[in-house]
Amino acid sequence: MHHHLTGRLGAAAGALLLLVMLVGCTSAGGHARETSAADGSRPEGGDTTAAALTYGAGPVEDRSVTYQSDVVLVEGGAGAIRSASPDGLTWTIDGQAAGASDVEVGKVMYVTSRAVGRVVRIRPEGGDSP
Repeated sequence: MHHHLTGRLGAAAGALLLLVMLVGCTSAGGHARETSAADGSRPEGGDTTAAALTYGAGPVEDRSVTYQSDVVLVEGGAGAIRSASPDGLTWTIDGQAAGASDVEVGKVMYVTSRAVGRVVRIRPEGGDSP
């Protein structure tokens, strides 16, 4: 699998391979507002509708939502995702995306509505330095 992902990422510099466990993220202030193709908008970061449909909508900052201290928002929505495993537990994201450097094992990564969960492993890929 590593070789398959590496081949697909040939030109993608600065990607992080993340294994996440899916968890529900809630907050006292409500739910995160997300952009979606359904409302005619495009997710933050200029994602295409196809990327948003494949990987989900990215979070949009909303002052009425307060995240727990272990939640890391990675900006760029679906545009920050390079690939995902068929089971949805392993995600390769752009290591240069805002917030990506704050992702750590044990924290909850929130990139899109589908790429959200507790990080259990991080492995640098492509142009990332260990």
